[in-house]
Amino acid sequence: MQELRFNKGDFGYKRRVIVTNDDDVVIDLSAVGLTFNFVVWDEYAPGTILWTVGVDLVSGIAGEVDLDIVAGDFNVAGTYIGKVKIYEGVISKEGSKTVQVVVEESA
Repeated sequence: MQELRFNKGDFGYKRRVIVTNDDDVVIDLSAVGLTFNFVVWDEYAPGTILWTVGVDLVSGIAGEVDLDIVAGDFNVAGTYIGKVKIYEGVISKEGSKTVQVVVEESA
């Protein structure tokens, strides 16, 4: 499983990720009207969203997005699960690959 690491409490930056499906194929995000967010949940309570991170599209055809890390994101150290959710209007579309999210205590 791919892993994303963050320092607890750090914010005010963007983190670029490539959105892929479970077969590691890049998902084309260039369709008109798509919106995105990055959802994070406890690895032991799937489906219970703990927080949502804003996502900015960088390159639709390349599946590149930036996670917009703001105050309140990644404030609790631990291991979580996350994924980029893709919506067309209010309908959830093809799912992206689930990744492990590790929030580490700041040094």
